[in-house]
Amino acid sequence: MDTEPSAYEIICTELDKVAALLCDAGDLRERIAPSLAEIRAVAQNALPCPVMPAITMKDYTEQMPTPAELFARVATAGSHVEFHGYTFWPVEDGWSLTNPYGIDDVMQLRSVEDFDRFLTQLQRGAIIGG
Repeated sequence: MDTEPSAYEIICTELDKVAALLCDAGDLRERIAPSLAEIRAVAQNALPCPVMPAITMKDYTEQMPTPAELFARVATAGSHVEFHGYTFWPVEDGWSLTNPYGIDDVMQLRSVEDFDRFLTQLQRGAIIGG
């Protein structure tokens, strides 16, 4: 599975396009450039995590990572990571899970076995904490 650009990278690419369009519009560029820089800074603070790629329902089970692979991805991702609508947040002794509805702490994950339970519920079509 190839990973897509992070949300931050996507936003920065779009901001660069706006800046390029404004390069010949001196007055407008001077008024907008500080806002573009502010948007970039806010995005960097709010969106530092990689976004896991979406897969089709047909390939959902086949392409699902193993519990150990997902554990490794989450462990190395930084401040948080998104996966199929869920967000993993680091806590002192593992990770807290936010579900697609924005409900926090629907599951605590500390081991590969916990990630196995998470993936099993996803494969069954369950919304954890929903």
